[in-house]
Amino acid sequence: MSDVKKEINIGGKVATCNMLESIAFSPKFEKVIHFEFPDTIIKTPNNEKLCWLMINNKKIRQHDFLKAVPEFSTDGEHFSYIYHTFPIIGKDGTIEFGVKQSFIQIDEKNYGPYENIHTNAVFSPDNKKFAFVAEKEHENAQFGGGLTSLVTITQHGIEKHTHNLKMFVVIDGVEQQDYIHILKPPIFSPNSKRFAYPAIKGDIKQKSHDKISGDTNQIVNQLWNADPYANKRQVWVIDGKESPEFDGLSMFLFSPDSQHYAFIGRRGKQYFVVHDDIESEAYFSCGSLTFNPITQDLAYSVRFNEQNSAIYYQEKYFEKQFYLIGKQGLKFSNDGKHMGYAGNNLKNQWKLMVDDEEHGWFDGIGGDAPVFSPDGKRLAYFVVRGGKQYMCIDGKFDGPYDGFVSSVVFSPDSNHYAYAGKLGNVIYIVVDGKKNSSYMGSYNDIFYSEDSKHVVFVVNKKVGAKLYNCVLIDDMEGPIFTRIFNNGKNSVKFTQNDSILYYAVQKEGENYNVNLVETSYNIPTKFCNQCGTRITNVTNKFCGKCGNCLS
Repeated sequence: MSDVKKEINIGGKVATCNMLESIAFSPKFEKVIHFEFPDTIIKTPNNEKLCWLMINNKKIRQHDFLKAVPEFSTDGEHFSYIYHTFPIIGKDGTIEFGVKQSFIQIDEKNYGPYENIHTNAVFSPDNKKFAFVAEKEHENAQFGGGLTSLVTITQHGIEKHTHNLKMFVVIDGVEQQDYIHILKPPIFSPNSKRFAYPAIKGDIKQKSHDKISGDTNQIVNQLWNADPYANKRQVWVIDGKESPEFDGLSMFLFSPDSQHYAFIGRRGKQYFVVHDDIESEAYFSCGSLTFNPITQDLAYSVRFNEQNSAIYYQEKYFEKQFYLIGKQGLKFSNDGKHMGYAGNNLKNQWKLMVDDEEHGWFDGIGGDAPVFSPDGKRLAYFVVRGGKQYMCIDGKFDGPYDGFVSSVVFSPDSNHYAYAGKLGNVIYIVVDGKKNSSYMGSYNDIFYSEDSKHVVFVVNKKVGAKLYNCVLIDDMEGPIFTRIFNNGKNSVKFTQNDSILYYAVQKEGENYNVNLVETSYNIPTKFCNQCGTRITNVTNKFCGKCGNCLS
């Protein structure tokens, strides 16, 4: 790794908020959105709008109530959030709960009103399309849709009325087919031209209590009694067309070229894989669908009975030698030339299969095994032996550890790797096989620069009795903060000026100050040749850790 020295620039506050969970950041580090909530959300008689949408700490617009958390598209050009409007409280002081109108704001345009909006907008991979799930009251009283309630508290007691609702997906502002329930948000294909979502067809059986008189402080535990999805029939809706019906649905996947799809369905106690409208034979169970990234061939794990499992790939089954296939199923290298999976026997011993090579037996294998380097030439996985855990890189084992708090990550050029291993209460940062700094904890994300010369961890650092966050870049610490936002690959940005950008929070009283922090690392440093400690001050004559002379 390159020798670097850090320079810290805290660019000042970009936002101050009273609810940390409502903050969202643009992947381009150009925009911060958060909600400013009042101390209470109870409506006042004059129907004041109490919640503010804030962009870069500026008040943009007010709403009755904002639903956290805002969402950005992956290119940072679009954002969405959900807000509600409530009715004005009557002059007699009647308070209505549950009656609201919901809207979704996408950039400068809102969509609604709806009875409810269940998901924030999902943006397509090309960021040109959006979709969300919403509900409206159905015009036909006989329609057996979902149920919502108006609960009115008066001096005479609690009155409740039920409504039949239809639930549907909205794509680019166009409402799709009505269903009684949408099980999950829509999925876009990699080329953004296709979509899919799971839905429930059928009627809901209901039994409502119209009125409960007397003490208005009593708790209404159940206002209808029935299986809400009796006689349910579940389908995947793919490009507007319904799949065959099943009693249950699970994993759905588009192929990398977007030309194929697959999902798992259940009828009774039998499981099926549907691949481009073609159903497989019935299985005892199945899971872990994946496509070869180059050939687009489908692979998945199956169980034929309680004792025999196999991998299905290229229209054939691998040898039925395992009792159970690992949850991860089959994994491919980026070039599609290598594949691997884990399986165990009746003695609960685990083996890793990579192409035609066997690795093991072990007491356990990490759930993400195997991990291939970007070029597909290197292999990593962690195993359990004798109650201890070991990391295996290219056939060499490192350990023992009590556990791992991050998966192994290879650099873009495949020449370096990093992970975090735990011994007792201490987390060790391991880069290219060398244990570097130790901390009380580490987040799960590791970031390499595009040129593979620098690696960044977000770690927990104990100061006194409290834990703080700091960024660790090439074993050098940045300043400590109450929290550093860790949102996967968008958490840290490497710039063209030999620096990184990230958002961090310092708590002051009841509020949180959000800072945009820049760390530069372009000044050479040196290492202690005795203990390997990085020396960030090149004028030092002795190592501060071991006392070795640095001359």
